[in-house]
Amino acid sequence: IASAVGVLLQRHPELVVVWPMHPNPSVREDIQAVAQTWPADCRERLCLTEPLAYPSLISLLAHSDFTLTDSGGIQEEASALRRPVLITRDSTERQELVDAGGARLVGTDPDHIVEHASRLLRDPGTYQAMQLRQSPFGDGQSSQRIADILTRMH
Repeated sequence: IASAVGVLLQRHPELVVVWPMHPNPSVREDIQAVAQTWPADCRERLCLTEPLAYPSLISLLAHSDFTLTDSGGIQEEASALRRPVLITRDSTERQELVDAGGARLVGTDPDHIVEHASRLLRDPGTYQAMQLRQSPFGDGQSSQRIADILTRMH
């Protein structure tokens, strides 16, 4: 995945990548080791961060063009913000998002990741097609419905 991010940074000089890192030290070391092999201008456009608090994460997703992730929760949040999602897994528990067209399973093959991410960066039609008008996870009103039911019960 880190190799694919490096290729994307090289091919798309306008691209800036914000990567909240996993707390596992060996994962961090692997990412940092790969990033050190990139040209300086690419490293300058990579922002490795600590894991983000929820409000910061939502703000980042809202200001991102798309999300590259293996996290199911982030798949849901990004799609709710109408951001395309590239899933770095071979399967997902959020298959309804893939079926609706808001996400693509890209796995961990660097060529596959680069192909799909580059298409999102270059092709407005592909990008717009992945911006779902309606969430496949519901309408966002479940908490209000639950509160209404609880209020009527008491």
